[in-house]
Amino acid sequence: MRATALDKLRAIALGEAPRPSLYQTLGIDVLAAEAGAVTLQLKPSTRLTNPWGFVGGGAISAVLDTSTAWACDTLCQPDSVCTTVALNVSFLRAVRTDGAPLQAVATVVHKGSRMMVSEGKLWDAERRLIATATSTCLVVPADKS
Repeated sequence: MRATALDKLRAIALGEAPRPSLYQTLGIDVLAAEAGAVTLQLKPSTRLTNPWGFVGGGAISAVLDTSTAWACDTLCQPDSVCTTVALNVSFLRAVRTDGAPLQAVATVVHKGSRMMVSEGKLWDAERRLIATATSTCLVVPADKS
C-alpha cells in the first residue's frame, strides 16, 4: 500500500526521508504535520534576496505554496495527491536575512472530492505576520511509481 502524504511529510520531519531538493535549495524544514494542517520553517539567507537585500517574493511564495499544498495533501487518499491550480499571496512586510527563521502555518478551509482550498500565513520570529496566501488545489491520481 502506498504511504499517505501525511506519512511522507512526517517522515521528512523526523529525518527518516530525505528533504526534497527544493527544500534544500530554499532552506525549508518541516516542523509539524497533521490532517489538514502543516507548519514549515524557512531560514532566510542571502541566497534568497532580491537586489535590495530583502528575501524575494518568489521564496516567500514558494514556502506558502508548499505549506498550503501539503495541508491539502494530508487529506488525500493514498491513491491521490493535490496540485496547486491557483495561489494568491499578499505580502505584508519585508524580510531581511538576519538569520531568524520564519514559520509558514497552513490549514485546509474546504475539502471537496476534486478541489480543496487552504490558507497559509507566514510569521517572523517575533510573531509578526509577513504574508498570507490562499491556495486552490486539484485532487489528481497519484503517480503509480
